Amino acid sequence: GKAVAPAAKFFKIDPSDILVIHDDMDMPVAKLRVRAGGKSGGHNGIKSIIADLGTEKFNRLKIGIRHPDKQSVVSWVLTPFDQDQQKALEASFDKVDQIIADFVAGRDAQYLMNRYN
Repeated sequence: GKAVAPAAKFFKIDPSDILVIHDDMDMPVAKLRVRAGGKSGGHNGIKSIIADLGTEKFNRLKIGIRHPDKQSVVSWVLTPFDQDQQKALEASFDKVDQIIADFVAGRDAQYLMNRYN
């Protein structure tokens, strides 16, 4: 949030024209989901962006990392992916590139959700 909000203000970018790409522990590794606005879902980075922007109305591209079994969340997020997870993530990056390109080309969140979710 401390980087997103000042940049948005400086460049006069409406929150609805922002796409935040972040991890999501509630989805399987490499699963992608586009979302328009909403709560933080407990994600501290998203909480920070919401607080500093003063709104939840920005777009998100979530990339699944799976929930830790018995590890702490901090340990899990900092643990390297195994080979299978890494391959799955790499395979999903072409789709990530397409989503970003469509967003930059002016496609709205509804279009992205219909096409990619």
